[in-house]
Amino acid sequence: MHKSLIYIILIIILTGFQGGLKAQPSPTSSESICTDPIPNPASKVIFTVPNFEIDNTLSIDEITKLSNVTNGSKNNGITKASLKQLYGLSGAGNSPRPGINCIKIGLDGKLSYTSLKIYIGKEFKPNTCEYEGILRHEMMHVQSLTNISEELTKEVDSYFKSKYGDKVLLVKGNFQSQPVIDDIFNYGSKQFDTMVSTQTKKIDTTLPWSKIKLECKN
Repeated sequence: MHKSLIYIILIIILTGFQGGLKAQPSPTSSESICTDPIPNPASKVIFTVPNFEIDNTLSIDEITKLSNVTNGSKNNGITKASLKQLYGLSGAGNSPRPGINCIKIGLDGKLSYTSLKIYIGKEFKPNTCEYEGILRHEMMHVQSLTNISEELTKEVDSYFKSKYGDKVLLVKGNFQSQPVIDDIFNYGSKQFDTMVSTQTKKIDTTLPWSKIKLECKN
């Protein structure tokens, strides 16, 4: 299965997931019924960050359209990143009585930026003051995305372990993976959205276009 959401801030994000087993919507834990030991399934979340690219072929108007700006302002440059989330579950367990299953689950999470590109308006030629200023600004976004990848990996892993991975789940009938994957997917998307929004505002305040223009006049 695949699910996609698109967030448009300064950075466009594409998120997706895939999942497995058949399932019950809300498994609960129970120490009184699930007394036999169950081994812990392997759990791992990794994030792959590709090398960034620079595109200097689009005009300021084309870049502005690409960024979906609605306040009438122009974008001299933007950074676009596509985030992909792929999740799968593994499990181990036993059945203490007919129709009742005690399980532990592990998360296999693969996160990545499928593209990471800086766009700088073709009106600005390489090696000019304005071009280098815009590039410096956009590189701050690239570094921010790298930092976010590390932070999000820890956040998703910690969330899964605290809610599912460190517990024995009591399930009536077959365990369903979809509600768990939906939960992890939605959590990862929300956290990423918040992180990007926070960092974007900070960077745009630290090095705005007005400051770059002033530097290049002097």
